[in-house]
Order: sequence, then structure tokens, then C-alpha cells
Amino acid sequence: MSSGDITQVPADALIMAVRSAGPKNWQGGVNNAVLRVADTMFHDQFVETTPHREGDTVYAPANRRHNGAFRGVLFVVDDWQRPLSKVVLTALQAAENLRLPVVKLPALRTGAAEQPHGESGSRAARRRAPIR
Repeated sequence: MSSGDITQVPADALIMAVRSAGPKNWQGGVNNAVLRVADTMFHDQFVETTPHREGDTVYAPANRRHNGAFRGVLFVVDDWQRPLSKVVLTALQAAENLRLPVVKLPALRTGAAEQPHGESGSRAARRRAPIR
């Protein structure tokens, strides 16, 4: 585990959980950080592959220089229909299939995006049993 600006840590990809509705409905720290260093380069590639469903993954490699230390973004569609453990597993399996050996997995569902029933991810995590 580490802290700091995830966009400045060398990686083959950043994993980003996103809503299927597309970038206009995304918010949160990682989304804003990626936009800050790469504008819409990665987001545009996600949009080009629409429509998306819960559990879909889209790998968007960098197609030009940007101000981050990562080579791409691995989007995993998370519309809150599955447990967080399944979302993480889906993303990690996609990274393995794409032969992306170094991925950065930020904290997901931590309260920045609008969540079902107004429940933040941190509150939900305290309420649920730990992942084993």
C-alpha cells in the first residue's frame, strides 16, 4: 500500500472503476487525476467502445505523451450490481489476460461517486464481513 499521486507512480496501467453511463457521470479522485495529467485521452477510448455493461473491461493505452507515469488505464465497469471483491477480481483478471504485469489499484467505492442508497464505500466496508 502506498499514498500520494497515483498518476506519478510507474505502472503498465491504472485500474479505474467507472459507471456504464460514461465519463459525464464519473467523478472522484482517480478520474480527476487522470484528466489532470492526460486530459480525455483515455476516456475517449472508453467512449469509442460503448455500450458497456456491469463487469466489462476496457484497456485504453496511451496514444500520445501525457504528464503521468502510467502507460494506460484499465477501466472496469462498476454499476454497483456486484460485490466489490468481484469488481477487483474482474479488473485483475483482465490485467493478467492483457499481460499488464504492473497495475495500480486505487481504493474503490470510497465515497466520491454517487452510490446507491446514499451509502459510502467506507461505511459499507465497515458493515460487511472482510474479504477472505
